[in-house]
Amino acid sequence: MIDTILKDWITATFAASGGITIYPIFAPANAVAPYALYVRTGATRQYTLDGQVAPITATYRMTFWGQTYDEAVGMGNSLVSSVARVVAGLIPGPSTVQELFVDSDGDAFEPSRELLERGYFGRGVDLRVVYNE
Repeated sequence: MIDTILKDWITATFAASGGITIYPIFAPANAVAPYALYVRTGATRQYTLDGQVAPITATYRMTFWGQTYDEAVGMGNSLVSSVARVVAGLIPGPSTVQELFVDSDGDAFEPSRELLERGYFGRGVDLRVVYNE
């Protein structure tokens, strides 16, 4: 459920600028930039014998692919700015999310032949999401 909520929030975040397609884990071979990939990279749950005692902390890797370096960097920076506005209370965050952070961001490299032939540039943004199920 949180995967869909986060994906929908990111899609809405980019809708005002023309939108991008977001794919889970990998893009089809015929995908045309700009687009993004999201991967859930992990989750931490704390339990006692009485059940779950803390919210879940999940981490996600968003990778934005553009036809130019500036396009990829711009998409990554847009997500970082949106998360900062959520943290500052200026815009609503994804529903059911208690906290949302950017852990890191940087250039992304995909050594697949298709991306090398197309010459796409990537920018990765690592998110940390705290939520209750």
